[in-house]
Amino acid sequence: MNGAELGNLTLLARTAYAIMCFERYVGFVYSDVDFRPAVRMMWQMVDGSEPLSTAAKKFHDMIPENLFTYKPYEADQAASDQLSQEEFQTLKRLLNPDDWTLNSLMKQIYQIMTAYEGTSVKPGAPETMPYLVNIKSMLKMRAIELPDLNTLSQYAHMHCEMPAAQELDWMGGPIDPTPLSLLGITGKAGAAPARSFTVEESSTLEKTIEADDCDEPEEDEESDVPAEPVTHESKDHGSNFSKTVDFGYNSNTRSPIKKELEDVISGYEEYVQPSEEANGCKWEYIEDPEGIIITRCINSSLQKEVTIPDTLNGRPVVEIDNNAFSTDPNCGCMLIEKLIMPDSILRIGDYFFKGCTGIRQVIFPANLESIGHEAFRGASRLETIDIGDHCKVIGDYFCADGLSLRTVRIGAGIEYIGEYTFYNTPAMIDFRCTGMLTELGYGSFWVNRWADKILFNPTTELLRFCKDNAFLYRYVKRNPPPRLFFDESIKYVYDFAFGGDYWHSGDGITDIYLPGAEKIGVHVFRKTPNATAHLSRSRMEAAYGPDYIFTLEKLCEPAKVAFDLP
Repeated sequence: MNGAELGNLTLLARTAYAIMCFERYVGFVYSDVDFRPAVRMMWQMVDGSEPLSTAAKKFHDMIPENLFTYKPYEADQAASDQLSQEEFQTLKRLLNPDDWTLNSLMKQIYQIMTAYEGTSVKPGAPETMPYLVNIKSMLKMRAIELPDLNTLSQYAHMHCEMPAAQELDWMGGPIDPTPLSLLGITGKAGAAPARSFTVEESSTLEKTIEADDCDEPEEDEESDVPAEPVTHESKDHGSNFSKTVDFGYNSNTRSPIKKELEDVISGYEEYVQPSEEANGCKWEYIEDPEGIIITRCINSSLQKEVTIPDTLNGRPVVEIDNNAFSTDPNCGCMLIEKLIMPDSILRIGDYFFKGCTGIRQVIFPANLESIGHEAFRGASRLETIDIGDHCKVIGDYFCADGLSLRTVRIGAGIEYIGEYTFYNTPAMIDFRCTGMLTELGYGSFWVNRWADKILFNPTTELLRFCKDNAFLYRYVKRNPPPRLFFDESIKYVYDFAFGGDYWHSGDGITDIYLPGAEKIGVHVFRKTPNATAHLSRSRMEAAYGPDYIFTLEKLCEPAKVAFDLP
């Protein structure tokens, strides 16, 4: 079963596939954390052990942006209708509220599950496809292997003849997680698969882990003392983002993925943070096989211009970790107005200068490859961004709320830009991207002066950018002709390209010709219900695989699609 055949799965099977993707993400990014308590609750949405509505509502309260809205359980019972106190406290220790990808993955899963709440599932369940595409993109961006769709082939839609049976069949029957779960979650009647872990839960949520390929661990003595949260650093080398994780386990707890965690925790108190004075600042760091990762800058001399050293302890500085330039007043980073980074730096982590209102100018490394989430969010005095040709990935909320940001240049290597990247940048007057962008996150140019000035101009026909203007962001011509012809240079037709919120002129369009298109976003033709999208058969087959017809028919709804271009 190839990627296009994802559209043949029932709604419950699509949800199961999304949960399998989530398991791979947390197993990759949080390899030392036992996520089974959370994942088990997710599988309950599809395994039939709970009513569907109950399981979905419980999962809604699990999503970090909802979970961490609540105060301690005893003080605020808002979540108690769905989550027990034990579940609530466990999830708060387990989930990372600052991981936007984790939060987004869970939101996408919830959207799939509830896409047809209160109504019948449409044949093909087309409303769920955009969320599945987003989930796959999140994993691909981090070089995480996708689940094998063949494992879900038994849950493919059976193509019933009668419409009523079709609708029932597209919802699908319960899914047994036993053969599917990477973390060894079993169904309500299923047995643990071979070489998987068996979990026994006590009232204190302690785990006794058994695996046939490792030594039998000693049983932990029960204790009335609650587990103290232990914070460690977990590196996601595939995504070039680093994460700070609150494990929520005491030193007697063994991880099912890395049983060596006990040794790590026991030696944690003896660890002394390496640091070195250079360029007027104190630099705390950790060592990596590639080189030095700076974990904290202490601007003890209160300099306005800071240069990050290219070497520490005789080794090259290759990465800036999360929150390295903290808003903590004791660090002095809020006073920095100009930052110069050496070309040795390849990666910048999350929250780099988030909320640092003093920063005005940043000299980026020429060899920079990736930038994490919210790197300059709320950096309200930053005026210019100029990123070189080697950067491939820019995370969510990169410069959101950059009230003074005026110009942005992104080089030829860019492939992925996350969600809300330039949200609320009312001073931006110029944006230039010379790369062949393959993924742009939702809301990236909302409340953005540069985009708004173009889109709301009565004489504007369309907005396109990137290398060779290959990225069609919006078509906004007022009173458009019935037939639209575009040249072959347009390769990526972005989400809502013919369906923007403030464009109401698409009803009269009958034909849209896109001979060069290689990727079609979601809801592209939302406001052209009477149109036929004319696409290249060879390009679409190369991009979407043998079942490209089914996939494109769903993506292009409500417009029709014709593969009549060479």
